[in-house]
Amino acid sequence: MSKHSSFEQLLSEIEDLFSTCETGHDADVDKLLQILQNYQSDPTHWQQYAFEDEFRYTRNLVQKGRNYEVIIMRWGENHASSVHDHNGCHCALTVLQGSLQETIFKTPKGREPLQLERDTIISAGDTTYISDEVGVHRLENPSHIEPAVTLHVYIPSFDACHKFDERSGKRIRIGLTFTSVAGHRAATRPELLPNHAFKSTV
Repeated sequence: MSKHSSFEQLLSEIEDLFSTCETGHDADVDKLLQILQNYQSDPTHWQQYAFEDEFRYTRNLVQKGRNYEVIIMRWGENHASSVHDHNGCHCALTVLQGSLQETIFKTPKGREPLQLERDTIISAGDTTYISDEVGVHRLENPSHIEPAVTLHVYIPSFDACHKFDERSGKRIRIGLTFTSVAGHRAATRPELLPNHAFKSTV
């Protein structure tokens, strides 16, 4: 599989991979990671999706298939997620710009302090994979001076997960929302956007 610099080709290859899958869980994760690894990031391709928020990271839906979704997240300086699971879903991601610190903990079995598995810096061009079997994690932009941008493929799509208190292991269910859908800020419900706005492959 050759290197490519086309964002449309990247999205097309992701759709082709999932087109033969029944649930998404049966996708070839190694092949998905290779597809992400082969993309040569160019901000002019994806900056229309990387909406900015001064106070928190943003979740921007780019493409939604029958059993997956592609999201671009923009992380301002020192922005971080909570420690969270993926509610039974899987996630492959690549860093498009900057770097992120990923802290993985063992998935807690009850109310107990979280146990650290590993702490890793993921740099531009790197890929990684997470599922509840791997653990729960926190993502953070460690930079004080520049944002980071990441592309995530969730398998399948999901709209809720659980966040965890690191000291007690307490679990709280939270709903997930989008900052934008197909390059349009999600000030209204996605179904109210014009038909041409949403890049769906369903």
